[in-house]
Amino acid sequence: MELLKQPQFQPMPVAEQVASLYAGTRGFMDDVPVDAVRKFEDEFLDFMRNSKADILKDILEKKALDENIETRLKAALDEFKKGFRA
Repeated sequence: MELLKQPQFQPMPVAEQVASLYAGTRGFMDDVPVDAVRKFEDEFLDFMRNSKADILKDILEKKALDENIETRLKAALDEFKKGFRA
């Protein structure tokens, strides 16, 4: 439930919503304590914007998660999780 909350008057871009929901629905957040979900999401999206912007751009342009984008998104999540500390 925490993952679906957005700050009022601060809508999240669609590509970021897709990446965030993918992380939440594919088990990448299963080991994250509920009180650290917001931190995980904020830091993950910051990581994506700064280090993996090409993935967000491709999600936005293709309006779908094809096999290539999904593979890259999984790799980005794995990379991010190695450095994440709740």
